[in-house]
Amino acid sequence: MTVETSETSGRSEVLTIGRARSNSIVLDHTNVSSHHARITITDGSMTLEDLGSTNGTSVGTVENKISRRQIQKTDTIFFGSSAYLVSDLLSQARVAPQGSSVGSSSNRSSTGSKKLAAGAAAVVVVLLVVGALAVMRSSGANRDDFAIGQSGEADSESVTAGTASNPDPSNVSSEQRIERSLFVLVVTDPQTKLAFRIGSCFAIDDRHLATTASVVTAMRELQSDGYTDAFLFSPATMSKLAVSAASVHPRYEQARKDARSAQQTYEEIIRRCEVDPPRPEEIEEVEKKLVVAKIRAFEAMEEQAVYDAAVLTAASPLDQWLPGEKRTPQFRPNVKLLVRGLAFDVEDPYFDQQESLEVASLESRFQRMAGIEPGRPTRLIATVDSEHIKSAFVGSPIFTANGNVVGLYARPTPPDAKEAGEEFGNRFDGPLFDRIIECLEHP
Repeated sequence: MTVETSETSGRSEVLTIGRARSNSIVLDHTNVSSHHARITITDGSMTLEDLGSTNGTSVGTVENKISRRQIQKTDTIFFGSSAYLVSDLLSQARVAPQGSSVGSSSNRSSTGSKKLAAGAAAVVVVLLVVGALAVMRSSGANRDDFAIGQSGEADSESVTAGTASNPDPSNVSSEQRIERSLFVLVVTDPQTKLAFRIGSCFAIDDRHLATTASVVTAMRELQSDGYTDAFLFSPATMSKLAVSAASVHPRYEQARKDARSAQQTYEEIIRRCEVDPPRPEEIEEVEKKLVVAKIRAFEAMEEQAVYDAAVLTAASPLDQWLPGEKRTPQFRPNVKLLVRGLAFDVEDPYFDQQESLEVASLESRFQRMAGIEPGRPTRLIATVDSEHIKSAFVGSPIFTANGNVVGLYARPTPPDAKEAGEEFGNRFDGPLFDRIIECLEHP
């Protein structure tokens, strides 16, 4: 593919960059995310944007992280710590496959590949940003140690989120209860020609379902991009359910704003230094400001992780739901936890009602509770096989051995700075069930 960048061309081209084969520029390197960045070329001007990658995108030097910046063909850009010349990347650009869409083969050619690619990229980017990458491992999970929803009763340390009582379980097995409580959240364009899976959610009483705040944020962002319709789909009953309302934890919303503000402050300091480099005696003060901005951003993102919970209100009653722990649990080290949800291939977020979507299981072991500082709410961190990052478990319930929900799978956890050498994807984290209750109390 030859990319025209002359000022008289009048053409516009968007090149996506990442490990996934669907990208215009495929970079098979561990530093590079599946959908890492994109270059937009319009009338000779090129703009580089990071797409919420794990290791970040930089220009000029690896330390010069950017979210969006104009570039030249002679620039060196970094994906994580891997350097590439812009001119070399452009020479690798290829045309994406044409004529694929959502649904049966008969309607896949009817919507146009550009809109399809844009929507799919948006979904995958959202999944990367919120850490919704995992692997479907139902065959590897040992469920014998778990009494999930047995007899439909919560023990003395659990509670259903609402006031209604679960229906008489005598005619419903524990596995059926799980299956009928799980839904996948789908967004689609008004013509329902393009539909995308955003994440899992599960019923917590006869009207409400729990998922992560990042899933609801993704839904809202896609709706603003033209995918205006959203619904819940139950593979157990092959039925759709309308969503009448969505409520994100208020602390998550505030933390998200704080993180964005801190990142903008950091980038503004960098921009000012590029335009007007500081004098030698000013460098130390500039460095201090950069450190403060980064710490603010880190603390805000930690706050987001703790409060990453949301509640959806169904337009019609739900017939089954799951019990949750009513207080912060006290886990012994390495106790088993089980994630169960409607996980899907992160490289294929398209929704097709005719395709089978089964409940997937992910066995893990509790590692620790984590928070910003002692005495404040925490989130759960568990260890798991790193292969789970190939599928999206985001929004799925995390079960204890007694069959109650203790929290929500939110994202794979990046390695700590102190744990150099640990493989990305060996852990995941999620907010506790307490945060879901708080969403109900503060709609």
